[in-house]
Amino acid sequence: MPITDILPDRPANTRNPPGQCPEFGVNLNTHVEEWVRQGHRFDSLETCPYCGQDTRDVALIEMYQSYFNTAYGALRSALDRITQDVAYFTDESRLRETVEYRKQANERLSRWAPFVGISLLDDTHDELAETSLANLSELLAGLIAHKSAALTEGVGAQEDLDEAVRLWRQYAQVVSDSNEVVTASRLRIEEFKTTLLGEDVAKIQGDLNLLDLTLVRHSEPVLGMIQQLVDGESKLKDAEKATKSARLSLTTQMTDTLTKYRTNLNTHLRNMGALFAIDEIKTNFLGSAPRTDYGISLRGKSVKLTGGVPSFATALSEGDKRTMAFAFFVASTLADPLISDKIVVVDDPMSSLDRSRREYTIELLVQIAEKSSQLIVMAHDATFLRDLRRALMRKEAQRAVSTIQISRSKGDYSAFDSVDLDRECESSYYTNYRAVDLFVQGEASDHITAAKALRPLIEGYLHRRYPGHIKPDVMLGTAIDQVNQAVSPSPLVHAKAQVAELQNINTFAGKFHHDTNPDFASADADEDSVLAYSKRAQALIHGAPQV
Repeated sequence: MPITDILPDRPANTRNPPGQCPEFGVNLNTHVEEWVRQGHRFDSLETCPYCGQDTRDVALIEMYQSYFNTAYGALRSALDRITQDVAYFTDESRLRETVEYRKQANERLSRWAPFVGISLLDDTHDELAETSLANLSELLAGLIAHKSAALTEGVGAQEDLDEAVRLWRQYAQVVSDSNEVVTASRLRIEEFKTTLLGEDVAKIQGDLNLLDLTLVRHSEPVLGMIQQLVDGESKLKDAEKATKSARLSLTTQMTDTLTKYRTNLNTHLRNMGALFAIDEIKTNFLGSAPRTDYGISLRGKSVKLTGGVPSFATALSEGDKRTMAFAFFVASTLADPLISDKIVVVDDPMSSLDRSRREYTIELLVQIAEKSSQLIVMAHDATFLRDLRRALMRKEAQRAVSTIQISRSKGDYSAFDSVDLDRECESSYYTNYRAVDLFVQGEASDHITAAKALRPLIEGYLHRRYPGHIKPDVMLGTAIDQVNQAVSPSPLVHAKAQVAELQNINTFAGKFHHDTNPDFASADADEDSVLAYSKRAQALIHGAPQV
């Protein structure tokens, strides 16, 4: 409806606009309309109820009666309705309602979006709608204010109407577009619901599950994990290539090295008198580290390290196995390019080794000692250690060779102590001879020790001078009886001239030997007597003429 129809001009029978009341000077055109209308109930009076002047034939009173007639009231009512409608439709709450409606609609539509091809409402035109509604409100408010101030006058022009219509259509178009999207979506949803009536529920549930999985598959966390998997597989391939290359290089290096080892190993085994040799060496990468497989040749037959007949476990003796292990150790140690900076420790190298291999073992240890920073050898065989020390001292003139032993200390603890390997390895005969000789030479003052050594010293002398002719494990008195009873051709007959001296020494020494005299500790012996008999025993052993 045009604005000129909604807000019409004043009625045609209205007179000129009223002037002013002479008493109050009130301008009837300025917001006193209601006051004037209420005064209509006094229009039958002949005098003004306000100023008391005569009202008959007064144009103002006549205009008053016609101005506030029924048409005027209708015009006022229409303006009030328009004012209310404009306030309602242009209020800011309309736009907020529209936005809230869109959110609710989108919430419902989003539930169907995965299953039906529908679009959601967007907010790209909210600013246009807000601006249009605000401008329309401002335009109409101005027109209504103008009309309210001059109700009988026409307000607005055609361009005002066109602008109002344009603004309203801009706003209404935003709402209309949203309604069209909602309507179209509802139709598609209804169509989709109709198709569901003939669907297999189980299949649909399966499809839903698949869709859920699809959503999960394309979620950000899963996409990140898949990318990590792809990156990890790529790195794994690169690592496998590097591993393959490294294994090839290591295999080549180990093959060259093990070929040299094989030659050195077989040399060591041959020099130690072994009857077997290493006939093949190869590498594999089973497990977490490179491994070496090898076989041996024993009396012309091949013996595998694992499996096969004959079995490796039974083909070699324990001594042979230890010999092979020691050969591996020596070959790898001597081939170590950093051996000069290392301390080599060997624990009991003669354990279960045949005595025929001891000399070559000593030779190998001397080689290690020459090349290494230091060699430490631990063993229970004092004789082997003595021979090794002698070999080292011949080769290692510029290097110190020390011998120590582990001895028991107080509190059942162990401690390092010095040891004389020569004395540890000497025979009991030499031990007894040294005890007597040190006393005779004055280098030892313990005459009781010398006295105790006299009898076993003479026994040892007879066994060494006449080996195999003196019965083993016999006392000196029995040995003297054998000499005294000997007849030719027994070599013992040559000792008959010494029988008397032997008996004299035995008689004196028997008092100090605990095996025949349980009271030896209390035997009466002075230094001079022991010295005299010690010299007589030495004279007998040295073959001095008998006096």
